[in-house]
Amino acid sequence: PIFKGNKIFDSGTSNVVIKGGCIVQFFENFIANPQVHNIVLTDFSSGTFEHNEIDEAALFAHIAIANCSTGRFMHNVIKKGSGPAFSVEECANPSIVTNTISSVREAIHVATGADPYFHNNHITTCGSGIVVVDDGLGTFTGNSIRLITTQHVAIARGGDPTVRDNTMNSSSGVGVRVFDGGLGIVEKNKVIACEDACIVVEGAESTPLIVKNHVGEGDGMGIVSR
Repeated sequence: PIFKGNKIFDSGTSNVVIKGGCIVQFFENFIANPQVHNIVLTDFSSGTFEHNEIDEAALFAHIAIANCSTGRFMHNVIKKGSGPAFSVEECANPSIVTNTISSVREAIHVATGADPYFHNNHITTCGSGIVVVDDGLGTFTGNSIRLITTQHVAIARGGDPTVRDNTMNSSSGVGVRVFDGGLGIVEKNKVIACEDACIVVEGAESTPLIVKNHVGEGDGMGIVSR
């Protein structure tokens, strides 16, 4: 099915639920203010989501993608919420490209074997940018992340993403933080103007590969291993 130009809001649970292997197309919809999620994509489902305005998620993720689901999310505006814009778990592997994300707790939270492609997104005024934990994977390239309060990128507990060619500018805390057994490749990023430090690796069990990054240009430290 194709859903275009609808206003979907104020649902008692989630505004949009796609499951059971369904394949959908969502274009130019306004989706807002659910009690749970704005969009749920689960149980091997897929879809194309383009040019939607996704607004005001109170506690949970705006978009929850799980259980081996896929999908393409392009040119959406996602804003305002106490949870992440995207929660990607349980081996889901969506493509998330050229979205505008602002004023949420995290732009994307990845865990439990999920492997998203996250490219060319504009992220601003969030708590964190990219969070990869609990054996999450993912490829994160060409994103602009700025005005973050805690960390642009956090990797922990077996998280093993590739973070390459991103621009991270202005954090009240840290640019890239790898801790609690985090892994990953952090390569060719520009990480600047972080008040604490630009790149921090914490603990002997954290073993990322940090290669050819442009780091500094602020009041905080450059690279810290502690």
